[in-house]
This record gives sequence, structure tokens and C-alpha cells, in this order.
Amino acid sequence: MQSKTPIVVRLVDGEELRGWIEWYDRDVIKLNREHAPNLLIPKRSIKYLFKEEEERMHKRKRRPGPVSSENVPG
Repeated sequence: MQSKTPIVVRLVDGEELRGWIEWYDRDVIKLNREHAPNLLIPKRSIKYLFKEEEERMHKRKRRPGPVSSENVPG
């Protein structure tokens, strides 16, 4: 929390929120956001959350490589 790690919060209704967690308790998290209001989010509304950097790393791994004529059927 002190390092303000950027996170992505996916809600049970599919909405995605981005920011960093300022604090939390048993029932809610406080999500701070740049250029948008800060939010108190009930934990029961959260499907899952993850670090934003993990999303970037995952997308890099899924990016297809160059296509060569050896890999093309025909």
C-alpha cells in the first residue's frame, strides 16, 4: 500500500477499476484513482484483483511471434 502499486479491480458485474489501495478493512477497500474520484468498494463486489504490471507481462507472453513460411500449412 505504501508503494502505491497500481492494481486492476474486476467487479462481479464485469466493471474494471484501476488505481491503488490506500487502505482496507474486513469489509471494504479504498481505491485511490488519478483524475477520478476515490472509491470505497465493498469486498463482496470484487470478483478478483491483480497488479497492473502482471497484465502487461501476460499480454507480452500472448503476443504472437512473426509468421514464417515454415509454419504456414499449404
